[in-house]
Amino acid sequence: MPSRLFSLGAASRLNALFGLVLAATLIPAAHAHPIRTSYAEADFRSETEKFEIALRVYPDDLEAALSAHAGHPITLARTAPPAFDLALLAYLRATFLLRAADGTTPVLYLLGRELKDNAQHLWIYFDCTLPGGPTGARLSHRILRDTFPEQLNALRLGQKGQTLLFLNDTEKELAPRPAKP
Repeated sequence: MPSRLFSLGAASRLNALFGLVLAATLIPAAHAHPIRTSYAEADFRSETEKFEIALRVYPDDLEAALSAHAGHPITLARTAPPAFDLALLAYLRATFLLRAADGTTPVLYLLGRELKDNAQHLWIYFDCTLPGGPTGARLSHRILRDTFPEQLNALRLGQKGQTLLFLNDTEKELAPRPAKP
């Protein structure tokens, strides 16, 4: 009989240990997001020559990247909005590298930002003047890659446009130039 009691006690201890290991594994997973992605939508307004971008990121990833870029902590909760926006704009200009077809670098302007989906996502809105539009323009979309090398950035161009994936720091053509006859 003692061996049966010992077996039941060992089984209970084993189940408790398994439960603790499972809980320790799941609690960080529920808080963190192991997938490193950003998603952007971009449209060109020919009447104003504005290239408008809406970028969705995870707020904690952005805070880590802004803090590393600025050299001091920057958070949505503790950093004054004007200081946060200045750091964000400097970061966008350093990591969302757009080159017009004529080789010039358009200046990015921050339009605004908003938390959505119960603060799971931060949408950032910015634009630039892009004479000639996206045809022949090139982009190196490096946002968050300096902090998270495994970061995947996607950009959808236009309502029916293509989606470009940026897995590394390479530059891609936004819209190919028409072939010469």
